Amino acid sequence: MERLADPDNIREVREIRTKYPQVKLIIAHLGRCYTEFHAKRGLLPLADDPGIYFDTSAVLNPAVHLLALKHIGPTRLLYGTDCPVMYLRGRRQFRDREYINRTNLPFYFNKESEAEAIEAKYTLYMYEELKAIKDACETLGLERDQVEAIFHRSAQRLIQDVARR
Repeated sequence: MERLADPDNIREVREIRTKYPQVKLIIAHLGRCYTEFHAKRGLLPLADDPGIYFDTSAVLNPAVHLLALKHIGPTRLLYGTDCPVMYLRGRRQFRDREYINRTNLPFYFNKESEAEAIEAKYTLYMYEELKAIKDACETLGLERDQVEAIFHRSAQRLIQDVARR
């Protein structure tokens, strides 16, 4: 599964933007690009289209946030939480094209348990996402107004644009 990186998905997003250039398209979960491998192939081909926005929901990988901030910029990223799933305690690990969701609960995706001592230190997935965004912002040295764009100003601007129409 190539997620947004699937050539058909890239083509369909471009078709939508060509057919409806006035539409602001918001792609959830950064196109489900949870790994850097998928982000490079899914986000970069669409990075130059100012009418495409991405929400950050459930993306816990700092490398993906870093790539998105570098190539898309903070004004087209919208913070999202994907609750209630993000209220689970756990962490996500990344291996090339794969990611592993870890939690101490008996969910269908929890296929590889870790030692109890490690699981006892799990925090909320939501906190892991916030830390990934924070780490990427700090790595790039973003200013406060750029960080505020991610967390509310960009969404506020989109809502105001829609209200004016």
